[in-house]
Amino acid sequence: MGNLEIKEYIQFMGFNSKNEKLYLMERNAPTPDEKEILKNLPFKQGVLDFSALLGSRVFENRKIEYVFMLFNTPYNQRKIVERNIKQKLMVHPRNKLYDTHDANYYWLGKCKSVEVENGEQFNQLTVTIVFDCYPYMISHTNYFDDLWDVFDFDDDVANYTKYTVKGSLDFPLFNAGSVSIKPKITADSRFTFKVNDEEPIIFEAGSKQDYYLSLRPGVNDVHVEGTGTIQFHYQKEVMG
Repeated sequence: MGNLEIKEYIQFMGFNSKNEKLYLMERNAPTPDEKEILKNLPFKQGVLDFSALLGSRVFENRKIEYVFMLFNTPYNQRKIVERNIKQKLMVHPRNKLYDTHDANYYWLGKCKSVEVENGEQFNQLTVTIVFDCYPYMISHTNYFDDLWDVFDFDDDVANYTKYTVKGSLDFPLFNAGSVSIKPKITADSRFTFKVNDEEPIIFEAGSKQDYYLSLRPGVNDVHVEGTGTIQFHYQKEVMG
């Protein structure tokens, strides 16, 4: 195993499984549980499901489990490796988890547990690492940054997100993700804009996220009134 190149690895803060010479054996990322709101009324067939009352399903955090193996390492060195792994993973709060399995995305979570099992016959160490993560993967870049090296030709859509407005303008914004997102808006003057069938919002010059504004998955119709430049920054979230 020592001569085989490690091609799949994860990185979380100062921990990099490839640098620790850990070979990835298993990756388990089951879909998250839904936050269900059910009402079981007497004398009525089935149940009433209010889980998607606001238009989309809402999920709990998800558990992502990795199983690694370290080979041909003496017992005293394996104990040092175990201690280093736990130190690098367990002391940090929620942060970005990078996985080569999904190169253009990251998970947002924290390490919940590190378990190890020693194997004396072949001087190996089995390391099981569990992360507690936000239910969706998040893209590395803002959409659309015009970075073709990370553009997903299977799922992404090229869409301008910066416009110069003189009076009024209509344009589409495409959310290629699985869930509605709240974009950050940057404008150099006062604008009024409307997204889809929502109420118009007045936005002063500056940069911020508006609690009442969201882009649903797919095409969003935007109407803007004002004079100046306005730009939308957002990252897609997908159910990986």
